[in-house]
Amino acid sequence: MLIKLDNQEEVKHLAKYANMIKKNYPEAEIVGIFIHPSIGEHSFREFRGVGGDYDIGEAKSEHKAKIEKIMEDENKIREEFLSLVENSSFYAKIGDIPEVLMDELRLFDLAVISKTDKIGHDLREIFKNHNKPIILVPELENYSLDRILVADDQGLEVNKSVFKFMGVFEKTREFKAVTVGVSQEEVKDLNFYLEKIDKKIDYKFEEGAVDKIILNYAKDCDMLIMGNLKRSFMVEKLIGTGGIRALEEVKKPIFIG
Repeated sequence: MLIKLDNQEEVKHLAKYANMIKKNYPEAEIVGIFIHPSIGEHSFREFRGVGGDYDIGEAKSEHKAKIEKIMEDENKIREEFLSLVENSSFYAKIGDIPEVLMDELRLFDLAVISKTDKIGHDLREIFKNHNKPIILVPELENYSLDRILVADDQGLEVNKSVFKFMGVFEKTREFKAVTVGVSQEEVKDLNFYLEKIDKKIDYKFEEGAVDKIILNYAKDCDMLIMGNLKRSFMVEKLIGTGGIRALEEVKKPIFIG
């Protein structure tokens, strides 16, 4: 499990989440990563564009200070993360954050990223291009894998997410799935297959605003599974109608296959 750490404020709750995973799956390998954003000649142009023109000496001085600050942050994050997550490891890379994370993720089963109130540019780019599952983790008092909710739009992508989740967290036996605007007769019930591996999905059928229904059900879950954001019909509804706010407002970890 690769945990992306951007700042010290994220370390405690992501370490707590990693320890919960480790408790349930002692064999899990936990690795933290800090990605330095690329800092090069473009920094000089940035410096000149803020508050008037700088001479080259001032630009170099600010450039050096910026790098030193990033190095200081990395060292603090490394020290705290390794102290909080037993038997973990940590490393750093330099480059475009989404690009580096996607490249590094080839060696892991999934990535864990801190969930913020707003989904910024880097996270949107990661959503577009990720090749392994991602878990968005907000800061909470406690974490668990007991109550898993599926935002089921009956599409291929959420189906993939469910099976990817089962592949990673094989001890989870029961799931609840909420389907909006689809009748029970139209649902492809996976229980026929899942009973062969001692798993079960409890389907719930709702009508109404997708974002409000998902938010309501998410209050009682420990994790929400959603389909790939590039193609999931339900997530397209969310994003297309201001529902990106709903995605941002879910205060539970979100698994995106």
